[in-house]
Amino acid sequence: MKKFLKSLLAVMLIAIMALSLTSCGVPSDPAKAKENLTKNEFTVDETVGAVAVGVYVTAAYGLSASKNIGKVILASKDSDSVLIVYSEDAELLEKLHKDLEALYAEVVKDDEEVDLEKGKSGDCVWVGTSAGVKAAC
Repeated sequence: MKKFLKSLLAVMLIAIMALSLTSCGVPSDPAKAKENLTKNEFTVDETVGAVAVGVYVTAAYGLSASKNIGKVILASKDSDSVLIVYSEDAELLEKLHKDLEALYAEVVKDDEEVDLEKGKSGDCVWVGTSAGVKAAC
């Protein structure tokens, strides 16, 4: 029995390692994310999303916080989309990540079939459909 459990544990660890090595994260370089989205035929907008995020951050955290927003990428294709916000301000990103978590929870609460992903990595946070997030990778 011990040998079986050790073998099972080894297989599970290998599977988890393989998943983590092949999983995709949004690039920390906005130019690379934009290039990937364009290559996957997404329409990329860097103005409307930036204005919307700037207005939200100003209203929620004040004018000084809005100055810390870096690049904002909003991309869409058919029914898929992704919003990526870059900033070097770790505190602002943490606040935005929590806000996205709340928004995400509200959207998926009543509909289990909603295909949304959210995340935080390095100097960016994102929310979007799984196809949109994958296209940015």
